[in-house]
Amino acid sequence: MEKRFNKIYIGTIAGFILPVIVLVLFYFIRIDINVYTFFSFLQTAFHKGVYLQLISFCVFFNIVIFFIFIWFNYLRSARGVLLATLLFSLFVMIMKLFV
Repeated sequence: MEKRFNKIYIGTIAGFILPVIVLVLFYFIRIDINVYTFFSFLQTAFHKGVYLQLISFCVFFNIVIFFIFIWFNYLRSARGVLLATLLFSLFVMIMKLFV
């Protein structure tokens, strides 16, 4: 029987949503929210040139859901997470090369 969450698009969506969740958690845990709003935090990261490192840090946690999908034998969902991670990596490489 086909598993309900064993779809490539489920893994891709999870692979794009988890880095955003990690970014928000990083903001609340690490940044003084009385000084920076979330959007000023993003602006500061962009102006200081650390936004690519921040994206890479957030995408790193996709490995967790990748292995969870592998553990539950949701191989198509794991492919979706891998696809999202590769798209993030491609974006970071393009930004490093051309900006």
